Amino acid sequence: MRNLIYFLVLIIGWMVGTEVRAQADARLVTRWYNRGSFNPAAITQSEFLNLFTDFRQQWTGIEGAPQVFSVQASKYIDRLNAGFGISLAADKTGATQAFNPMLSYAYRITNNRDWHLSLGLSAGVFSRSVNGSLFEAATTIDPAIGYDVRKVIRPDANAGIEFQNPHFIISFSSTHLFSLFNSDSLLINTNHRFGSIIYQNADNPLVSYFVGMQAINRGNLTIYEGSICLRFKHRNGLLSGPKELFDLGLAFGSGTQLSLWVSVKVTPLLRIGYAYNQSFIVGYYPNGSHEVMLELGFL
Repeated sequence: MRNLIYFLVLIIGWMVGTEVRAQADARLVTRWYNRGSFNPAAITQSEFLNLFTDFRQQWTGIEGAPQVFSVQASKYIDRLNAGFGISLAADKTGATQAFNPMLSYAYRITNNRDWHLSLGLSAGVFSRSVNGSLFEAATTIDPAIGYDVRKVIRPDANAGIEFQNPHFIISFSSTHLFSLFNSDSLLINTNHRFGSIIYQNADNPLVSYFVGMQAINRGNLTIYEGSICLRFKHRNGLLSGPKELFDLGLAFGSGTQLSLWVSVKVTPLLRIGYAYNQSFIVGYYPNGSHEVMLELGFL
């Protein structure tokens, strides 16, 4: 409990003491369940064949608001000390549409019982198109707007490192490495850098928790987020450990965003969840975002 209070105070102090920034990237609340979506080193964490998918409808009620879909499958093979994964991320915002298929590989440097360190790399392509015919200009013909259909396909790569012990997960990663020195545009996605630390405590047989902090940087934009999640369990008996029931989570971002989520462990290998995000940016107060996720494991 002392550790939980310390982390909560640290998060509040961090959020209050940092400058508020705008949203830096397509934001998925459920990435806390699927760190492999932004750090390929995280796919060494489970020896099950994992399938994770989620869908996010942002700013409900606004025409052309972002829609984000992602799916990822991965498996860690102990005898190789390696994890292998495949993923697809797609988003549609206004007249733009993007696809990002990737293959991932991660190597666990050590299999120590008390801690391990993993390095990961993803490679694939990033494709984005802009359908200019969907633009509605204030004047009949605006020479500053391109009304044709434009599309680019470029190689893409992500890299990351992750350290984990029974209580801490420390993660650093960098995405869209081939855009490291490019400025953002309608067609090109820029390099993003992620850093996070998670404290997890499962000592209590009925309620465990994790507390996390994350920073995301893109060029001169940086956003910060703090989160806490409580996991409720059921005591099974003497022959088996506690059974997970459901999670309740709360996150607050320095981009003036508040997120709430719940996930239910339907079976030992199936989890479903829902997240609601409210942005307090001027002009978007009544337009919340909805997100659903499914996590499935195979023996």
